[in-house]
Amino acid sequence: MSVTFPGSNLSYVTIEELSQAVGYSASHLRNLTRDNKIPAYRRGRRWYYVVEDVKRALFEPNGHPKAKVKLNANDPIEDLMNDDGKTADNQ
Repeated sequence: MSVTFPGSNLSYVTIEELSQAVGYSASHLRNLTRDNKIPAYRRGRRWYYVVEDVKRALFEPNGHPKAKVKLNANDPIEDLMNDDGKTADNQ
C-alpha cells in the first residue's frame, strides 16, 4: 500500500514494500539508508521510499545491479566472495 503525502504527487512505500519491489532484504535496505546510499524520506519515526528512485540508485538502466557496495570494509568473508556469491573454494 503506497502513501501519498500532501503537497507531493509521488507514491511512497515502506521498507517492507520496498524490499519486495527490489529484491533486497529490509535489513540490507536499512543499512543502505543509514549510509545514504539510497534516497529515503523520513516522516515522524518512519522512513518512506519512492521505488523508482531507489531502483535508479541500485540498478543500471539494463536492470543489472550497480557495482557492489561494501558495507563493512573489514569483513573477511566478503573479501573471499566472488561476484557470483561463491567463495574461491566453491568454484
